Amino acid sequence: MAMLRRLAVLLVTSGALWAAPIVLDDGEDATLWKATQQPAAVESSEGASPDSRGLKISMPGQVTRVLAQGYVPGATGWDRYEGLSFMVKGDGSDQYGCLAVAGSYPFVVYFPLKDTTWHRVTVSWAEMVPESQVDPLGSPGSLPPSGISSLRFGSRWTIGHNNTPIPPHAFWVDGIQLEETVPAPAAAPAPRPMADVLARLRDRQPLQIVCMGDSITAGTGLPQRDRQRYAVLMQDLLRRWLGTEAIACESRAVGGAKSTDIRAWVPRDFVGTAPDLLTLWIGYNDKSNAFTRDYFKRSVLDYIDRVCRATHGCSPPGRAAGRASP
Repeated sequence: MAMLRRLAVLLVTSGALWAAPIVLDDGEDATLWKATQQPAAVESSEGASPDSRGLKISMPGQVTRVLAQGYVPGATGWDRYEGLSFMVKGDGSDQYGCLAVAGSYPFVVYFPLKDTTWHRVTVSWAEMVPESQVDPLGSPGSLPPSGISSLRFGSRWTIGHNNTPIPPHAFWVDGIQLEETVPAPAAAPAPRPMADVLARLRDRQPLQIVCMGDSITAGTGLPQRDRQRYAVLMQDLLRRWLGTEAIACESRAVGGAKSTDIRAWVPRDFVGTAPDLLTLWIGYNDKSNAFTRDYFKRSVLDYIDRVCRATHGCSPPGRAAGRASP
């Protein structure tokens, strides 16, 4: 009996050790990170606890740490882990940081920098978005967690909404680690009925419309894009047609965006009050990057689900269109 008790203790202890987070980077050595796209910079700084060091990441641009040239030795056990977490402290700005994990291809997640205190961000693999035409991290045929061989902060983007340059910003990071158990994203709520929006239009009630898309929506190439882009023209037409100034149309489009990009930007693009209606024109850059019709369709549907989660179903999508639309 005593031997059985000792065996039980050993099994419980082993299980606890197995369930412990696996640290990918403890923030103690900034020299392991390299600036791979200027003007990004990384330096050693304060850590999340008084006796630790962390990383100060200055953006825009990219900084990267290579974990291994191929598979990380002994990483096969990572495949039972469901996500990752990291400590972060923002600079108080309205900008968003970007963390990517990569092997054969990268997957990204965006996080706000408004909070200037240390806090932990936990992300499931399902929340991370591929930067190319691949399925979710950890799904059959896609990159497994054991295939993660590098970490990256930042992205290729130097412009934001309506092609406005992304301003300099910074954040502090510590303790990037794999988490064995991470809740999966909740089921997407049903979008608000379009009939509600039409009723508000008929009654001349205030209505907020957000226009998403790529360069076509952003007005890239227009001689006076701030006065001629789609959202501006639609707002003017609706106000004159309905005889009310209560219609507000806002463009949050980015030139060069693909459906994978806008999926990753949902946490950034839908903060605060949910719009009454979302319009989307996307697909030209997907087609240029040889996205298949099937993948494009699945990507746009995933985008709609993510928007419905972010807005709690309050923003019904209008027609999702593009040159590669299904």
